[in-house]
Parts: sequence; C-alpha cells; structure tokens
Amino acid sequence: MRPTLRAPVFFAVAFAALAHTAPLRAAPTTVDPNAEAALGDRELASAKVSALPEDRVAHARAAAEHYAASALSGGSWKSAAGAAEANLLAGSPPLASAWYWLASDTSDYSDAYLVWQQRALDDIFTSRATVTFQYSEPPKTLEVDGRQIPELALQRPVAVDPGDHAVVASSESGGTFRGKVRVGSNEAGRTKFFSVAFVRAGTAPEDEVGKNVQYPRRPGEEGMSVLQIINVVATVTLATGIAVGGSYLLYGTENPRGFGSPEGVAVIVTELSLIAAGTVIAIVGD
Repeated sequence: MRPTLRAPVFFAVAFAALAHTAPLRAAPTTVDPNAEAALGDRELASAKVSALPEDRVAHARAAAEHYAASALSGGSWKSAAGAAEANLLAGSPPLASAWYWLASDTSDYSDAYLVWQQRALDDIFTSRATVTFQYSEPPKTLEVDGRQIPELALQRPVAVDPGDHAVVASSESGGTFRGKVRVGSNEAGRTKFFSVAFVRAGTAPEDEVGKNVQYPRRPGEEGMSVLQIINVVATVTLATGIAVGGSYLLYGTENPRGFGSPEGVAVIVTELSLIAAGTVIAIVGD
C-alpha cells in the first residue's frame, strides 16, 4: 500500500495561498503619478466643457485632487501646474496660488514652464491681492475659505479676491486660530500681511480676550486720591491768595487797607499760611 499524498498536498497548497496573499495585505498603497495626472487631464477637460457651474466645479475639484496626488507622489511640475489651473477653475484662488508655488519649486525652467508661468501669473495674481500669513509659532495646517492649503505652501503668499475670507489654522504644538482676513476692492496687485496668533485649548479667541475682564490700572492711571483733591483745592486757593496779596503789594501805602492795616496783615498771614500748607500737601501727595 503506497503512502497517501493528501496531507502534504493540502499543506503545500495552504502555504502557497498564504505566501500569495500575505504580500497583498502588507504591501503599501502606491500612487502612479502618471496615472493620476492622466485622470486629472480627463477631469479638467470635462470641467472646461461643463455647462452647469456645479458640474464644472465638481470636475475641476476632482481634477485638482488627481493632480495633487500626482505631484505629491513625485510627478513633474506639470502636475502641480495642473492642480493650480484646476483649483482656479473651481473658484479657489488661494489654492491655485499655493500650487503655483509648488510648481515653481519643482520646475525645470524649460520653455514650456516659462510660458505656463507667465500665463499663471496673469491668471492667478494680477487682478488679486496676495496675503502673507505671519504665524506666532510654526503652523501645521491652514485653511482659507474652507480649502486646505498644502503643507509645503503654508509660508507662501496666497491670492485672494476682494471680500472677507475665513481663515482656520493650527500649530504644531496644538494651538488653533479662527479669524477673517478682509481684502478691499482697491488692493488688487498689493501684498498685505495677516497675523495668525495661535491660542491654546480652553483659551478665548483673540477677539474675545479681555472681554468682561478688568485689568489693574497702570501707574498714573489711578483715580484721584483725597490728598490729590486737597492739593488741587489748596493750589487754587493759593493762587487766589497770591492774587489778593499782589493787589496789596501793587497799591502799597495808598491802599487804605494796606500793610499798615489789620486787614492787610491778616491777608499776608493767610497767604503765607496757604503757601506753607500747599507746599506740605504737594510733598506728601507725591
């Protein structure tokens, strides 16, 4: 009786199956830059011929995502340029300008790139203002009008149309920021700076800091003390006394109530007393 091969064959098949499926589970997901760029081209072409605005925006955003995947996976400057064009067609100049910078970073400065660069500068920047964000600490994410700016372009100027634009950002240390940047209709072609001051969790946003909080007065801002009030009154009285006393000095002996009269002596004594009192109070008040 020959030995059976069922057990060895079973284990061999099972081992082969494991050997075939294990790499599929462990293999990382890879992106083909050329395939993504081709998908971007197709979506962008669809966006350009779309009759409905919502369809145009949907195709343009899909194209931008494919171009971005291509560019971030080692694609050429053309992929980043495609992302810039697609985002501009989708109505997001900030994202378009961000991808313009990324295309410039990976450019080969060929004739084709230089032609695209000039056209992109005119289309993206000429009729818009640019905003440079100044962060209080290293940023991690930035959103302008709900669209996330690529990490590699967080420090670059972005193009924005006139109006109010929502800005949401986070820092590497966990801080957050929410605000709005306002661009005037007369600021086309100009660059403006916008401060992004991150706050920690549980801290009021910048526009609420100080609300319902009473801060101690700085030196010199306190209300008038009793001594200061007395000093003011004494000074006014002193000035009055000097004026009255001066009249006696001016008139001299011709004044029937001058120095030789009891009234004149009383005025002089009172004046000297007021001078002494005002001097003492001024010294103590300081």
